[in-house]
Amino acid sequence: EGGRDPGRFFLTWDRQQWTKSGRGNTRGYFGEDQFVSGGLEDTGGNFARGNVTLGEEHRDAAVDAIKQQVEGCDSQPGFLVFNSWGGGTGSGYTSLLLEHVRMSYRKATIVQFAVL
Repeated sequence: EGGRDPGRFFLTWDRQQWTKSGRGNTRGYFGEDQFVSGGLEDTGGNFARGNVTLGEEHRDAAVDAIKQQVEGCDSQPGFLVFNSWGGGTGSGYTSLLLEHVRMSYRKATIVQFAVL
């Protein structure tokens, strides 16, 4: 009570990752409305598939999740991004979404953390 609840969402191409997070230590941290899946196809660890091919197809769902979280905030000073720097989702899709964030929220600070 009286604390802050940061806006957050979980983005993955692999539905099994969402299932695993629901059973582990992060259970209850992400609600079903905070989960964004790229679909049934994965990026195969390929930057171009995550950034261009599949990324463009599924960008709107992630952009809507970002907007929903920002609209629910009293103040939006910035974004903390935790992602892998390899593969198609971590590097390709994240760079596509961060480009959108930079254009839409120009005054927001973006701090990116590598997950290895």
